[in-house]
Amino acid sequence: MPISNPAEREQEVFGPDTVAVLAVALEDTLRQLRLVDRNDPAVTIVAKTIIELARRGERDPVRCVNKLFNHCAKWGRLPALGLDVPPSPFATTHEVTE
Repeated sequence: MPISNPAEREQEVFGPDTVAVLAVALEDTLRQLRLVDRNDPAVTIVAKTIIELARRGERDPVRCVNKLFNHCAKWGRLPALGLDVPPSPFATTHEVTE
């Protein structure tokens, strides 16, 4: 059994199609949260969350944004940053499970 190096996981490489999905999901989420300053710590949290969703296999930008909003909605705010989480613009009649 191969031993995986945790540092390699941090350097995971996504293909161009996945990068395009990540970009769409990030831009949609930032627009909904009204985050325009790319140096805002909340942007980093959103980006890392989207990357983690991609690592877990999510490749649909709408589902990615929905999962991120559902995750944040558990607290009603982005953790520790005091940002209100608006309802997902892609909300469906059924709940998206993680």
